[in-house]
Amino acid sequence: MTKNDSALGLELKQKFTFLYIYGVKFQDLKPLIKTLQLPIILTKEIQYADAVLTLSSLIKANRKLKQVSQAKKLTVYTIQTPSLVMITKALRSLAKIHLTQISHSQNDVDLTANILSQDF
Repeated sequence: MTKNDSALGLELKQKFTFLYIYGVKFQDLKPLIKTLQLPIILTKEIQYADAVLTLSSLIKANRKLKQVSQAKKLTVYTIQTPSLVMITKALRSLAKIHLTQISHSQNDVDLTANILSQDF
């Protein structure tokens, strides 16, 4: 990894939330994130994640997922069913929290205002 690669990785970490999903279809999330223009990147490896999105029934049954998320201090978002409405609420909540934590450039402020103005 070069210095430029690590700088790019740091910049991505500051602008986006890396989300690990468990029990929710990747095919459902990808177009939803793109349509809503949320600063979220899906990752297939929990080691790179900032947060986890899973079904509440699955997190109860998966001891290893609980342990890893606690060890890495990841925020776990749980939904009751994998419906688009529940997924959208969780994604917007995740985006709101992320956007309040990062420093705001003018583009970030516009994006934040856009996301915060949308109703759940």
